[in-house]
Amino acid sequence: MRWRIAFLLVLVASLSGVASAASAAPELVTDAFTLAGRDDQLALAGPAALVGTEAGPNIDVVRSFTPGQPPTAIARATLDSAQDSSISFGASSSRIVLLDSGSTPGYKGSGGSFYERLASGPLGSLLSTLTAGCLLAPSLDETVKDEGGDFRSHSVVAIDGEVVAYDSFGCLVIRDFASGLQRVVALQATLDPVYDGYLLHLPQAALLRVAGRLVAYRANPPGGEGPASVVVYDIDTGSEVYSVPLPPEAPEGPARVGSPTFDLQSDGTLVVADPSTCTATVSTIAAPSPRPLGIPACYVRRVRDGRVLVVAPSAGDDRVLEWSPIEAPLAHPIADLGSDGYMETVPPDMNETTVLYELSGCYPNGDILSCQPPDRCGQAMTETLSRTLEPCAML
Repeated sequence: MRWRIAFLLVLVASLSGVASAASAAPELVTDAFTLAGRDDQLALAGPAALVGTEAGPNIDVVRSFTPGQPPTAIARATLDSAQDSSISFGASSSRIVLLDSGSTPGYKGSGGSFYERLASGPLGSLLSTLTAGCLLAPSLDETVKDEGGDFRSHSVVAIDGEVVAYDSFGCLVIRDFASGLQRVVALQATLDPVYDGYLLHLPQAALLRVAGRLVAYRANPPGGEGPASVVVYDIDTGSEVYSVPLPPEAPEGPARVGSPTFDLQSDGTLVVADPSTCTATVSTIAAPSPRPLGIPACYVRRVRDGRVLVVAPSAGDDRVLEWSPIEAPLAHPIADLGSDGYMETVPPDMNETTVLYELSGCYPNGDILSCQPPDRCGQAMTETLSRTLEPCAML
Protein backbone atom coordinates (compact mmCIF):
# COMPACT_ATOMS: atom_id res chain seq x y z
CA MET A 1 0.00 0.00 0.00
CA ARG A 2 1.22 3.48 -0.87
CA TRP A 3 0.89 6.43 1.48
CA ARG A 4 0.68 9.91 -0.01
CA ILE A 5 1.65 12.49 2.56
CA ALA A 6 1.11 16.20 2.32
CA PHE A 7 2.97 18.74 4.43
CA LEU A 8 5.58 16.47 5.95
CA LEU A 9 7.91 18.15 8.42
CA VAL A 10 11.11 16.45 9.46
CA LEU A 11 12.92 18.46 12.08
CA VAL A 12 16.14 18.22 14.01
CA ALA A 13 16.46 19.62 17.55
CA SER A 14 19.51 19.97 19.94
CA LEU A 15 19.12 18.57 23.41
CA SER A 16 21.40 20.98 25.21
CA GLY A 17 18.49 22.99 26.58
CA VAL A 18 20.19 26.26 25.67
CA ALA A 19 17.66 27.90 23.41
CA SER A 20 17.35 31.03 21.42
CA ALA A 21 14.31 32.35 19.61
CA ALA A 22 16.33 32.86 16.43
CA SER A 23 17.18 29.15 16.19
CA ALA A 24 13.61 27.92 16.60
CA ALA A 25 12.58 28.20 12.92
CA PRO A 26 12.79 24.88 11.04
CA GLU A 27 15.06 24.60 8.01
CA LEU A 28 13.58 23.07 4.85
CA VAL A 29 15.56 20.11 3.55
CA THR A 30 13.28 18.98 0.71
CA ASP A 31 9.76 19.39 -0.61
CA ALA A 32 10.03 17.15 -3.66
CA PHE A 33 9.44 13.60 -2.44
CA THR A 34 6.76 11.30 -1.08
CA LEU A 35 7.40 8.85 1.75
CA ALA A 36 7.67 5.21 0.74
CA GLY A 37 5.51 3.87 3.57
CA ARG A 38 4.44 4.02 7.19
CA ASP A 39 7.19 1.92 8.70
CA ASP A 40 10.80 2.88 9.40
CA GLN A 41 11.37 5.66 6.85
CA LEU A 42 13.49 8.15 8.83
CA ALA A 43 16.98 7.79 10.27
CA LEU A 44 19.80 9.99 11.45
CA ALA A 45 23.22 9.10 10.07
CA GLY A 46 25.74 11.58 11.43
CA PRO A 47 24.93 14.99 9.92
CA ALA A 48 22.64 13.44 7.30
CA ALA A 49 18.90 12.81 7.46
CA LEU A 50 17.91 9.63 5.64
CA VAL A 51 14.39 9.40 4.23
CA GLY A 52 12.66 6.51 2.48
CA THR A 53 11.01 8.00 -0.61
CA GLU A 54 9.16 6.96 -3.73
CA ALA A 55 11.10 7.16 -6.99
CA GLY A 56 8.34 5.82 -9.22
CA PRO A 57 5.63 3.15 -9.32
CA ASN A 58 6.73 0.39 -6.94
CA ILE A 59 10.25 1.82 -6.76
CA ASP A 60 11.46 3.02 -3.37
CA VAL A 61 14.73 4.82 -2.69
CA VAL A 62 16.51 5.87 0.51
CA ARG A 63 17.81 9.40 0.04
CA SER A 64 20.39 11.19 2.13
CA PHE A 65 19.90 14.89 2.89
CA THR A 66 22.93 16.76 4.20
CA PRO A 67 22.88 20.54 4.74
CA GLY A 68 24.56 22.34 1.86
CA GLN A 69 24.57 19.30 -0.44
CA PRO A 70 22.09 17.96 -3.01
CA PRO A 71 20.09 14.88 -1.98
CA THR A 72 21.77 11.58 -2.79
CA ALA A 73 20.15 8.18 -3.37
CA ILE A 74 22.11 5.73 -1.22
CA ALA A 75 19.91 2.60 -1.44
CA ARG A 76 16.96 1.38 -3.44
CA ALA A 77 14.44 -1.42 -3.48
CA THR A 78 15.53 -4.29 -5.71
CA LEU A 79 12.22 -6.09 -6.14
CA ASP A 80 11.07 -4.08 -9.14
CA SER A 81 8.95 -6.98 -10.39
CA ALA A 82 6.75 -6.80 -7.30
CA GLN A 83 3.56 -4.83 -7.78
CA ASP A 84 3.16 -4.03 -4.11
CA SER A 85 6.58 -3.39 -2.61
CA SER A 86 7.90 -1.53 0.39
CA ILE A 87 11.12 -0.87 2.24
CA SER A 88 12.04 -0.31 5.84
CA PHE A 89 15.54 0.52 6.95
CA GLY A 90 17.80 1.51 9.79
CA ALA A 91 21.05 3.44 9.67
CA SER A 92 23.97 4.58 11.77
CA SER A 93 26.68 7.09 10.95
CA SER A 94 28.58 4.36 9.08
CA ARG A 95 26.13 1.71 7.84
CA ILE A 96 22.62 1.06 6.55
CA VAL A 97 20.45 -2.07 6.70
CA LEU A 98 17.47 -2.49 4.39
CA LEU A 99 14.49 -4.84 4.43
CA ASP A 100 12.96 -4.93 0.96
CA SER A 101 9.67 -6.81 0.51
CA GLY A 102 6.93 -7.09 -2.05
CA SER A 103 4.28 -9.31 -3.57
CA THR A 104 2.81 -10.07 -6.95
CA PRO A 105 -0.82 -11.15 -7.43
CA GLY A 106 -1.62 -14.55 -8.85
CA TYR A 107 -3.22 -15.16 -12.22
CA LYS A 108 -7.01 -14.72 -12.15
CA GLY A 109 -7.23 -14.86 -8.38
CA SER A 110 -4.77 -17.69 -7.81
CA GLY A 111 -2.16 -17.42 -5.09
CA GLY A 112 0.55 -14.84 -5.72
CA SER A 113 4.17 -14.67 -4.64
CA PHE A 114 5.84 -12.86 -1.78
CA TYR A 115 9.44 -11.66 -1.90
CA GLU A 116 11.92 -10.49 0.71
CA ARG A 117 15.50 -9.29 0.64
CA LEU A 118 17.78 -8.20 3.47
CA ALA A 119 20.82 -6.15 2.61
CA SER A 120 23.42 -4.05 4.38
CA GLY A 121 26.52 -2.05 3.57
CA PRO A 122 28.55 1.03 4.41
CA LEU A 123 26.75 4.29 3.71
CA GLY A 124 27.21 5.26 0.09
CA SER A 125 28.48 1.82 -0.95
CA LEU A 126 26.90 -1.18 -2.61
CA LEU A 127 24.72 -3.30 -0.34
CA SER A 128 25.33 -7.01 0.18
CA THR A 129 22.53 -9.49 0.74
CA LEU A 130 22.30 -10.87 4.28
CA THR A 131 21.78 -14.60 4.14
CA ALA A 132 22.52 -15.75 7.70
CA GLY A 133 19.49 -17.19 9.45
CA CYS A 134 18.08 -20.42 10.71
CA LEU A 135 15.51 -22.97 9.69
CA LEU A 136 13.93 -23.27 13.12
CA ALA A 137 10.18 -23.07 12.68
CA PRO A 138 8.57 -20.85 15.33
CA SER A 139 6.23 -22.67 17.71
CA LEU A 140 2.99 -21.30 16.28
CA ASP A 141 -0.27 -23.20 16.25
CA GLU A 142 -1.32 -24.44 12.83
CA THR A 143 -4.53 -22.42 13.10
CA VAL A 144 -2.68 -19.08 13.41
CA LYS A 145 -3.27 -16.76 10.47
CA ASP A 146 -1.11 -13.89 9.27
CA GLU A 147 -2.89 -10.53 9.27
CA GLY A 148 -1.00 -9.55 6.11
CA GLY A 149 -1.74 -12.82 4.32
CA ASP A 150 1.86 -14.06 4.16
CA PHE A 151 4.03 -15.61 6.85
CA ARG A 152 7.30 -13.74 6.44
CA SER A 153 10.82 -14.86 7.19
CA HIS A 154 11.76 -11.34 8.31
CA SER A 155 9.72 -8.58 9.92
CA VAL A 156 12.16 -6.04 11.38
CA VAL A 157 15.73 -4.73 11.22
CA ALA A 158 17.71 -2.68 13.73
CA ILE A 159 21.19 -1.17 13.78
CA ASP A 160 23.65 0.78 15.91
CA GLY A 161 27.16 1.49 14.71
CA GLU A 162 28.35 -1.61 12.86
CA VAL A 163 25.97 -3.99 14.67
CA VAL A 164 22.94 -5.16 12.69
CA ALA A 165 20.10 -7.31 14.03
CA TYR A 166 17.09 -8.91 12.33
CA ASP A 167 14.69 -11.79 12.80
CA SER A 168 14.71 -14.97 10.73
CA PHE A 169 11.90 -17.51 11.19
CA GLY A 170 12.23 -18.55 14.84
CA CYS A 171 15.62 -16.89 15.40
CA LEU A 172 17.24 -13.54 15.99
CA VAL A 173 20.42 -12.88 13.98
CA ILE A 174 22.97 -10.36 15.28
CA ARG A 175 26.07 -9.45 13.27
CA ASP A 176 28.94 -7.12 14.12
CA PHE A 177 30.45 -6.07 10.80
CA ALA A 178 33.44 -4.47 12.54
CA SER A 179 34.66 -7.66 14.24
CA GLY A 180 32.88 -10.33 12.22
CA LEU A 181 31.13 -11.66 15.33
CA GLN A 182 27.74 -13.22 14.64
CA ARG A 183 25.13 -14.56 17.05
CA VAL A 184 22.01 -16.57 16.21
CA VAL A 185 19.55 -16.59 19.10
CA ALA A 186 16.79 -19.21 19.09
CA LEU A 187 13.38 -17.80 20.02
CA GLN A 188 10.39 -19.54 21.56
CA ALA A 189 8.15 -17.93 18.93
CA THR A 190 8.27 -15.16 16.36
CA LEU A 191 9.16 -11.61 17.43
CA ASP A 192 5.71 -10.56 16.25
CA PRO A 193 3.06 -11.72 18.73
CA VAL A 194 -0.07 -13.73 18.14
CA TYR A 195 -3.30 -12.05 19.19
CA ASP A 196 -6.70 -13.70 18.91
CA GLY A 197 -5.37 -16.25 16.43
CA TYR A 198 -3.56 -13.78 14.17
CA LEU A 199 0.13 -13.01 13.80
CA LEU A 200 0.43 -9.25 14.17
CA HIS A 201 3.14 -7.22 12.43
CA LEU A 202 4.34 -4.64 14.92
CA PRO A 203 6.70 -1.70 14.35
CA GLN A 204 10.38 -1.83 15.25
CA ALA A 205 9.83 0.07 18.51
CA ALA A 206 7.70 -2.83 19.73
CA LEU A 207 10.06 -5.61 18.61
CA LEU A 208 13.81 -4.98 18.36
CA ARG A 209 16.48 -2.43 19.31
CA VAL A 210 20.29 -2.30 19.16
CA ALA A 211 22.45 -0.06 21.35
CA GLY A 212 26.22 -0.50 21.52
CA ARG A 213 26.99 -4.10 22.47
CA LEU A 214 23.45 -4.80 23.63
CA VAL A 215 20.25 -5.88 21.89
CA ALA A 216 16.72 -5.65 23.29
CA TYR A 217 14.04 -7.82 21.75
CA ARG A 218 10.46 -8.86 22.42
CA ALA A 219 10.25 -12.43 23.73
CA ASN A 220 6.87 -14.10 23.29
CA PRO A 221 5.91 -17.39 24.97
CA PRO A 222 5.70 -20.64 22.99
CA GLY A 223 2.84 -20.31 20.55
CA GLY A 224 3.33 -16.56 20.35
CA GLU A 225 0.28 -15.55 22.39
CA GLY A 226 0.27 -14.52 26.03
CA PRO A 227 2.46 -12.55 28.42
CA ALA A 228 5.62 -11.25 26.75
CA SER A 229 8.83 -9.67 27.99
CA VAL A 230 11.77 -7.60 26.75
CA VAL A 231 15.09 -9.41 26.89
CA VAL A 232 18.33 -7.41 27.05
CA TYR A 233 21.05 -9.50 25.42
CA ASP A 234 24.84 -9.06 25.51
CA ILE A 235 26.41 -9.59 22.09
CA ASP A 236 29.91 -10.32 23.38
CA THR A 237 29.00 -12.89 26.03
CA GLY A 238 26.11 -14.34 24.03
CA SER A 239 23.85 -14.31 27.06
CA GLU A 240 20.82 -12.58 28.55
CA VAL A 241 21.63 -9.65 30.82
CA TYR A 242 18.13 -9.18 32.23
CA SER A 243 14.50 -9.16 31.18
CA VAL A 244 11.38 -7.24 32.18
CA PRO A 245 7.71 -8.10 31.58
CA LEU A 246 5.82 -6.17 28.94
CA PRO A 247 2.40 -4.67 29.65
CA PRO A 248 -0.44 -6.60 28.01
CA GLU A 249 -1.76 -5.53 24.65
CA ALA A 250 -4.30 -2.70 24.88
CA PRO A 251 -7.75 -4.14 24.17
CA GLU A 252 -8.76 -1.41 21.76
CA GLY A 253 -6.20 -2.29 19.12
CA PRO A 254 -3.08 -4.39 19.65
CA ALA A 255 -1.68 -4.23 16.13
CA ARG A 256 -0.15 -0.76 16.02
CA VAL A 257 -1.97 1.49 18.46
CA GLY A 258 -2.06 -0.75 21.48
CA SER A 259 1.33 -2.47 21.65
CA PRO A 260 3.91 -1.48 24.26
CA THR A 261 7.08 0.07 22.87
CA PHE A 262 10.63 0.20 24.19
CA ASP A 263 14.15 1.40 23.49
CA LEU A 264 17.57 0.67 24.88
CA GLN A 265 20.65 2.72 25.67
CA SER A 266 24.18 1.36 25.28
CA ASP A 267 24.70 1.25 29.08
CA GLY A 268 21.71 -1.09 29.42
CA THR A 269 19.07 1.47 30.35
CA LEU A 270 15.69 0.30 29.04
CA VAL A 271 12.51 2.39 28.82
CA VAL A 272 9.15 0.69 28.23
CA ALA A 273 5.88 2.54 27.56
CA ASP A 274 2.35 1.23 28.02
CA PRO A 275 -0.07 2.87 25.54
CA SER A 276 -3.15 1.77 27.45
CA THR A 277 -2.18 3.93 30.45
CA CYS A 278 0.37 6.32 28.87
CA THR A 279 2.87 5.43 31.57
CA ALA A 280 6.49 4.33 31.19
CA THR A 281 9.12 2.55 33.26
CA VAL A 282 12.92 2.53 33.44
CA SER A 283 15.14 -0.48 34.04
CA THR A 284 18.93 -0.73 34.25
CA ILE A 285 21.48 -3.51 34.56
CA ALA A 286 22.10 -2.58 38.20
CA ALA A 287 18.37 -2.23 38.95
CA PRO A 288 16.34 -4.22 36.43
CA SER A 289 13.06 -3.99 38.36
CA PRO A 290 11.01 -1.37 36.46
CA ARG A 291 10.57 1.99 38.14
CA PRO A 292 8.33 4.84 36.92
CA LEU A 293 9.88 7.14 34.32
CA GLY A 294 8.28 10.13 36.01
CA ILE A 295 6.50 11.72 33.04
CA PRO A 296 3.50 10.50 31.02
CA ALA A 297 4.47 8.54 27.91
CA CYS A 298 2.22 6.58 25.55
CA TYR A 299 5.04 5.42 23.27
CA VAL A 300 8.83 5.34 23.48
CA ARG A 301 10.50 6.47 20.27
CA ARG A 302 14.17 6.65 21.27
CA VAL A 303 16.55 6.48 24.25
CA ARG A 304 19.95 8.05 23.79
CA ASP A 305 22.61 9.69 25.96
CA GLY A 306 20.45 9.86 29.09
CA ARG A 307 17.42 11.26 27.23
CA VAL A 308 14.17 9.70 26.12
CA LEU A 309 11.97 10.68 23.19
CA VAL A 310 8.30 9.88 23.76
CA VAL A 311 4.79 10.46 22.47
CA ALA A 312 2.84 11.83 25.43
CA PRO A 313 -0.84 12.62 26.08
CA SER A 314 -2.04 16.17 25.62
CA ALA A 315 -5.37 17.99 25.79
CA GLY A 316 -8.32 15.79 24.90
CA ASP A 317 -7.21 12.99 22.59
CA ASP A 318 -4.21 14.92 21.29
CA ARG A 319 -0.66 13.59 21.45
CA VAL A 320 2.59 15.53 21.65
CA LEU A 321 6.20 14.59 20.84
CA GLU A 322 8.48 15.33 23.80
CA TRP A 323 11.97 14.64 25.07
CA SER A 324 13.09 14.41 28.66
CA PRO A 325 16.16 13.56 30.71
CA ILE A 326 15.75 10.10 32.22
CA GLU A 327 17.18 11.22 35.54
CA ALA A 328 15.32 14.24 36.95
CA PRO A 329 12.65 13.90 34.23
CA LEU A 330 11.21 17.09 32.77
CA ALA A 331 9.13 17.06 29.59
CA HIS A 332 10.24 19.35 26.75
CA PRO A 333 7.48 19.49 24.08
CA ILE A 334 8.65 19.38 20.48
CA ALA A 335 5.49 19.16 18.35
CA ASP A 336 1.73 18.69 18.62
CA LEU A 337 0.86 15.43 16.84
CA GLY A 338 -2.87 16.07 16.65
CA SER A 339 -5.78 13.83 17.59
CA ASP A 340 -4.57 10.34 18.52
CA GLY A 341 -1.17 11.27 17.10
CA TYR A 342 -2.28 10.97 13.49
CA MET A 343 0.10 13.71 12.36
CA GLU A 344 2.98 11.36 13.15
CA THR A 345 2.86 9.00 10.17
CA VAL A 346 6.33 7.46 10.57
CA PRO A 347 8.42 6.98 13.73
CA PRO A 348 10.98 9.70 14.55
CA ASP A 349 14.65 9.10 15.25
CA MET A 350 17.05 10.57 17.80
CA ASN A 351 20.79 10.41 18.35
CA GLU A 352 22.94 12.04 21.01
CA THR A 353 22.34 15.58 19.77
CA THR A 354 19.34 15.71 17.44
CA VAL A 355 15.81 14.52 16.81
CA LEU A 356 14.42 13.78 13.36
CA TYR A 357 10.64 13.69 13.04
CA GLU A 358 7.81 14.42 10.65
CA LEU A 359 4.39 15.99 10.73
CA SER A 360 1.70 15.21 8.20
CA GLY A 361 -0.50 18.15 7.29
CA CYS A 362 -3.39 15.88 6.33
CA TYR A 363 -4.41 13.15 8.70
CA PRO A 364 -7.44 10.87 9.03
CA ASN A 365 -10.25 11.83 11.37
CA GLY A 366 -12.61 8.89 11.11
CA ASP A 367 -13.51 8.76 7.40
CA ILE A 368 -12.75 12.46 6.91
CA LEU A 369 -9.45 14.09 6.07
CA SER A 370 -8.74 17.05 8.32
CA CYS A 371 -6.07 19.56 7.36
CA GLN A 372 -3.37 21.16 9.51
CA PRO A 373 -3.02 23.85 8.29
CA PRO A 374 -5.93 23.95 5.82
CA ASP A 375 -4.14 25.81 3.03
CA ARG A 376 -1.46 23.08 2.76
CA CYS A 377 -3.75 20.07 2.74
CA GLY A 378 -3.97 18.22 -0.55
CA GLN A 379 -0.60 19.21 -1.99
CA ALA A 380 1.12 16.17 -3.44
CA MET A 381 4.44 16.86 -1.80
CA THR A 382 6.64 15.96 1.09
CA GLU A 383 8.40 18.62 3.11
CA THR A 384 11.44 17.75 5.14
CA LEU A 385 12.82 20.31 7.55
CA SER A 386 15.51 20.38 10.17
CA ARG A 387 16.35 22.44 13.21
CA THR A 388 18.51 22.07 16.27
CA LEU A 389 16.99 20.56 19.37
CA GLU A 390 18.03 23.54 21.50
CA PRO A 391 14.67 25.32 21.16
CA CYS A 392 12.72 22.32 22.39
CA ALA A 393 12.79 23.60 25.96
CA MET A 394 11.29 26.87 24.78
CA LEU A 395 8.32 25.44 22.86
